[in-house]
Amino acid sequence: MVGIWLACGEAPVVSEPGLGDPNPEDRKAALYALEPQGVRDNLWVLIDMAQDDPEPTVRRLAMGLLGPSEDPRVVPLLQEALGNWRDTSGQLTAATALGNVRHQDACVVLVDAWIAWPTEGDALALALQSALIASDPVCNPLMHARKSERPQRIGQVLLAISRNR
Repeated sequence: MVGIWLACGEAPVVSEPGLGDPNPEDRKAALYALEPQGVRDNLWVLIDMAQDDPEPTVRRLAMGLLGPSEDPRVVPLLQEALGNWRDTSGQLTAATALGNVRHQDACVVLVDAWIAWPTEGDALALALQSALIASDPVCNPLMHARKSERPQRIGQVLLAISRNR
């Protein structure tokens, strides 16, 4: 985390009461209470919480809030969580959050994961598919460009998107 702060020249400054509270229940309550502007104002605090909070539910809740920030700087953290096979709940949260980022960097991660994922119908496959659908129309050009790699799999998402319009 320190490397990210140094690279961006920003250190986390808690501007919302409760985010730095020692009690995990109070941190969760503070996260639930965040408005969109509060998420943007506390982005680095949320990134830190998503990576390092000792309470798993606080980490996942913070991670989930990173997606709607629509800030591409959260993509590396979410990509790392998506690849953490020891934390299935974290993977599902990361997939959903990536779909909410709605940025080309997140699309690359989602499409790569969707193409590489070996099974269909399991929880992560469904989360990846839902994330790609939620990212409409941002990821559509990339899905069309990569359709030849897994035509049926990519076509399945594109068809679901067209049905939702």
